[in-house]
Amino acid sequence: MSLNFTCSCCGKVASSDDEPLHDWLSLTVRNAVEPRRFLDFCSVECLRKYHSVEKDPVVERWWTGLLSLLVWVVLIVAAMASARYCAGAEIKCRWNPNPETFIAGYELSIGTSPGQYSRTVQVGNVTNYTLTDVEGGRLYYLGLVAVSTAGTKSDTAEISHVTKADIPPMDRAGWTATASSAETVREDNKAANALDGNPATLWHTTWGITMPPHYLQLELPRTATLSGLRYLPRQDGGTNGIVTAYEIQTSMDGIEWSASATGTWANDATEKRASLPLTEARFVKLWGNDPRMSASEVSLEGVFTPDPPSTLTLTIQQSPDLSDWSDLSDPPPFTVPLLGKQFFRLKIEPTPPQP
Repeated sequence: MSLNFTCSCCGKVASSDDEPLHDWLSLTVRNAVEPRRFLDFCSVECLRKYHSVEKDPVVERWWTGLLSLLVWVVLIVAAMASARYCAGAEIKCRWNPNPETFIAGYELSIGTSPGQYSRTVQVGNVTNYTLTDVEGGRLYYLGLVAVSTAGTKSDTAEISHVTKADIPPMDRAGWTATASSAETVREDNKAANALDGNPATLWHTTWGITMPPHYLQLELPRTATLSGLRYLPRQDGGTNGIVTAYEIQTSMDGIEWSASATGTWANDATEKRASLPLTEARFVKLWGNDPRMSASEVSLEGVFTPDPPSTLTLTIQQSPDLSDWSDLSDPPPFTVPLLGKQFFRLKIEPTPPQP
């Protein structure tokens, strides 16, 4: 296969079939106008005329700007995370402005999987925007990008958000329940009764007065983003064990726990609800501070976290003749000796599964 090359300085044209090409040089340039540009030069003299090897003011200014954008990305994540709000079928977002003078505006994207967006809005040079046409009770991923006056874009700052609505309980298939204790001798009040979908059954701590606190623990089959917990007290007319003062804890591994909500409920048989800050978890504990604890049903509001997309391994390879390729072991950016004409390619392979 023949490749043609044009010197970016003097305009000289050559083909990969021509000899010799050992004086030709290739250079990859990043600047404010073009994020990546491949340039060819027929000699070191042309390279020096076109691009100073000591200092390029345009390139230097752009990388200074990128440093500010990196700071901006940290600020935007913090700002948007504190601004999660939903009223009906909309999501209101706000963020901190970028201090750079060359920022032309922002792009706000939304989708239902990490890094994969179904809609992108050019919001202009503003710091707030309301997204409409969203569904209640769904997990969304919001991505924000700063756009420069030259059209280049920053990295995406992304957060997740579950819109609030009359959210039905999550499917409890595959869930397991354990408890601080359970009465299984005189009655079948095992912890699993709180997940069986039958209001006539119940979980109850060991009969008699036992020292609080007591807890019921739920284990989900995989990680979920949670926004609430529902508690249905016993429905048999009894009042022993109805939770009035509660604490809810969440965990990813069942070992390290974080407090997510505390509060009080009325001492009656109506269904109770506790709101949770948007929380990723696989384990949930409902604690009660009364002498006994019971539950007819316990469920959660939220959505299971989507499986991560398959990953690819990217390898940069180098060849002097388009036939003998070798991997560049150093991660980019890297320095390659200019020993005659060199070719580079990006090798893409599926990442092997972890053992």
